[in-house]
Amino acid sequence: MLGIGFPRGIVDRIPTSQVIAWVDADPDERASLVAKLVINDFSSDETLASRIVGAYGDRVEVASALRSEYMSGVVWGSASTHWEKLATSVEEATKHTKLPKLWRWATDVARVLRMMAEGERQWEAERDLRWD
Repeated sequence: MLGIGFPRGIVDRIPTSQVIAWVDADPDERASLVAKLVINDFSSDETLASRIVGAYGDRVEVASALRSEYMSGVVWGSASTHWEKLATSVEEATKHTKLPKLWRWATDVARVLRMMAEGERQWEAERDLRWD
């Protein structure tokens, strides 16, 4: 796999139009690869991550790669709070985007994260009962 060993965000240093043109030439092979390497910045419809989701977010492998990358990382403290913060952050994209595939992807990811947060809250409450 070409992406192994590449730091996340490296493709964001290349002009977005060039990356999109490269992906468009072979989206079956390239869209999910770029999805794994972009910075998860959905602050505008012009970021590379937004453009990739906007163009290819209906492809399972692209949506899954971006969701996995968005949700990966170290959790310190309350896991429910962590998932809730991620859900709130990705929901911001739904408020401003004009890209239907980004809106659907962000809505779905936020829903999954809120379910994860609720599951963690239940586990945290049960844990607290056991250890008090």
